[in-house]
Amino acid sequence: MRYHTVLPGRAAVVLVALALVAAACGGPTQQATECSAGGSADDVAFAQHFSKMDFGSGSGATGEGGREFTPTEAVVLVTVAKSEVATRFCAQERGRLGTVVHDQVHTLPAGETRTDLGAFQKKADYVVRVSVDGVLVKNLTFTVR
Repeated sequence: MRYHTVLPGRAAVVLVALALVAAACGGPTQQATECSAGGSADDVAFAQHFSKMDFGSGSGATGEGGREFTPTEAVVLVTVAKSEVATRFCAQERGRLGTVVHDQVHTLPAGETRTDLGAFQKKADYVVRVSVDGVLVKNLTFTVR
């Protein structure tokens, strides 16, 4: 036995309109749901492109939980690139299904650069996965308290 659900005329029109708007805006599939470069960082690849990378803001020592930030404090990374390099900074909540909160590629010039990832308002543990050409070169962890 097959059952069909029929929506009242207005409800069907509203659902179709919402679907069209979502399709026009790119829908949820355009937003990354996870940082594709994961796992252990490739130290050799890091050394090919960088001589230094760490947080340039925040408080506390970088340890297991990483640097600590307040919800209004900008997360800033300081890098020293050996030559110009396109670098992806993908920050997400730590955990199995962590939400991606920043995902951008920045072309870093040779020398020291400060990259502002913005403030992370949700109190949680995060990881910034840094990759070059799809290769993970650094994991930087931090906590927003």
